[in-house]
Amino acid sequence: MGSWMFNFDLVLLFLMSFQFHVSIESDSIFPGQRLSGNQTLVSYGQIFEMGFFSPSGSGNNSRNYYLGIWYKGLPTPERTVVWVANRDHPISDPYSSWLELDKHGNLSLYTSTGHAVWSANSSFSLDDPLDSKAAKLREDGNFIISSSFDKYDWQSFDYPTDTLLPNAYLEYDNDRGIKRVLKSWLATSNPSTGNFSAEVTTVSVDLAEVQLLQNDGFTESKFCINRFHETKDYVYDFEFHFIGYVDIYSYVLFSYGNSYNLARYVLDGSGKLKLLGWSNEWVTINMDHKKCDFHGRNEDTRVNAKHSGRKNATWVVVEVAIGLTSVMESKDYSTSSTLPSSFSFQAPYVVT
Repeated sequence: MGSWMFNFDLVLLFLMSFQFHVSIESDSIFPGQRLSGNQTLVSYGQIFEMGFFSPSGSGNNSRNYYLGIWYKGLPTPERTVVWVANRDHPISDPYSSWLELDKHGNLSLYTSTGHAVWSANSSFSLDDPLDSKAAKLREDGNFIISSSFDKYDWQSFDYPTDTLLPNAYLEYDNDRGIKRVLKSWLATSNPSTGNFSAEVTTVSVDLAEVQLLQNDGFTESKFCINRFHETKDYVYDFEFHFIGYVDIYSYVLFSYGNSYNLARYVLDGSGKLKLLGWSNEWVTINMDHKKCDFHGRNEDTRVNAKHSGRKNATWVVVEVAIGLTSVMESKDYSTSSTLPSSFSFQAPYVVT
């Protein structure tokens, strides 16, 4: 009898362990479903993954956990996290906490006591069919809540953290009181809101200004973005799309063209806005943007794109748009023995 009870306990323990380690194996959560422990959502093409994580990095001895999105399967020593839901409200145990979508469209992160530490503040339309309602991790890294097949009720791209992915954007809407900005991490091992932000304002019908600010409001730097032209047939194909009305509305969308390479803008903990592209590793391109010359002077100044990659890495294409002119250049150093320290773009309408 005692032996039978012992074996039963082992089986029960095994089943409980299996329950906590099984993955949802889907890109979506449906009403009534939960995400907990080490369960994850994976985008359809296996590019992005969403779940609970504890930041790695030097000096990280905490047991804080966060709900976030990261690139899936990259051969890097640490996860490349691109979005964090509860960045200022960590949880201590992901196995007793859970993310749940209810039938009304509320998506919330709960602790073991049932306290919601984060909520998407979303709701479903009652007119939409139940089978169309879900929270889904898209292939572009956008986590959406949708009550129909053709519209979003909520999306993570509206609430960026420190990263701007392709198809994501910065926005300023004075009429609606909306400001979508990037906020740096406090440290490499702490995704809490840091000391720097990046936001956009409109300075003319053709020019937007991205400002890098400290928390005290001090402006670290500024650079201008104009309405970009289309770019094609490049290894990387970066664009900013700009719509703006002076003092009323600004919208800057980051995108890149027909490429399977990965790219992102990141506002790091030192206040630098960096463009990174993936080519067997993350290659950092430090854009030395200059202030716009609103008087239309055509100065012979340059904008340098510097890399931090090793040799045999494929270089990226960067389109730099300053004032009313955009310039492009593409080079492939995959067969070269050395890489240049930088290469330059002519950038009219720029002053130092």
